[in-house]
Amino acid sequence: MRLMLSALCLFFDTLHADITWFTRYDEAVAVAKRAHKPLMLFLTRPQCKVRRLMQQDVFTDPDVVAYLEAHSIAADIWNDHERLPKKYRVTACPVFTFLDPEKDETIEQVVGENLPLAF
Repeated sequence: MRLMLSALCLFFDTLHADITWFTRYDEAVAVAKRAHKPLMLFLTRPQCKVRRLMQQDVFTDPDVVAYLEAHSIAADIWNDHERLPKKYRVTACPVFTFLDPEKDETIEQVVGENLPLAF
């Protein structure tokens, strides 16, 4: 579970390496349900400095890319996006939220930066 939470923290803005990033919440949920995988929401804002660090140092790491692709569906969603359910909106950035798409429940949530070693 800790690996999933760390993976959440690996996610946003640009689509790095081979990670498939979804930018629409409803589409990401549908894909996660079909794949029977947890959904990793990377919730942030354009001005978030940690987001840039994650993009440069974490989402480019081959081990992180392989883990995320194998174990989750990744969604890069602005925290204030109108289609994001209010219960998942947060005040801090970045926040990685792992969801069970079948039950619409939070599995785990991590706030802040995570390093590739956390995976």
